[in-house]
Amino acid sequence: MTTHPYAQLADRAERLALVALLGFLAYRLVPHVADKPANLAYLVSETIVIIMIACRRSAHAISHRSADWVIGFAGTFLPLMVVRSSGAGAAYASVMLLLGFAIAVSAQLSLFRSFGVVAANRGVRTGGLYGLVRHPMYAGALIMIVGMPLALDSYWGLVTLVPAVAVLALRIDDEEKMLREELAGYDEYAQKVHYRLVPGVW
Repeated sequence: MTTHPYAQLADRAERLALVALLGFLAYRLVPHVADKPANLAYLVSETIVIIMIACRRSAHAISHRSADWVIGFAGTFLPLMVVRSSGAGAAYASVMLLLGFAIAVSAQLSLFRSFGVVAANRGVRTGGLYGLVRHPMYAGALIMIVGMPLALDSYWGLVTLVPAVAVLALRIDDEEKMLREELAGYDEYAQKVHYRLVPGVW
C-alpha cells in the first residue's frame, strides 16, 4: 500500500477510466432504452457509481500491486461488456435487474464518498445493508451481472459471466485482506457480520 502523491495520481486515473467505460456502455444501450426499459436501471446504477467516485474522499492508502489493479478493473470492465442481441430476453430478467439495482444503489449510497474500484482504505461502513453482509453492493452487482445478459439476450454477456463472478470473489478477498491489515476494528466488524455476500451461504 502507498499514500500521496501516488494515491492522488491513481485516484485520477481510476476516475477517468471509469467515465470512459460508462460512456461506452451508454453508447451501446441508450438507443435501445425504449424497447428495453431495464437498460435504464443498469445505466442509472453505473452513473451513481461515477458520481460517487467523482465526489469521494481521497484514499488513506491504495494498493500498489498490479494484481489488485487488474482485479479491480476487470471486476468493473467485464459486466460492462454485455451487448444487445436481436432476441427478446428473459421476462424475469427485468425483475432480477430491479432487485439487484435496489440492493446495489442502497449499498452505494451507504458508502457514498468511500466508494472505490481498487482496494484502498477509505474507512468502513457498518450500518444499513452492511449490517447484513459485508459486501452488499457486490451482492446487488452479482444479481445484475446475471440479469443483464438475460435481459439483453446477450450470449457474449453470458460468456463473460463466469470470469466476472470469479473476479468479484477475488475482489472481495483482496479488499478484505487490505482492510484487515490497514483498518483497526475491521476484524471485529467481520466477527459480527459473518457473511460476505449472501446471508447463510458465503
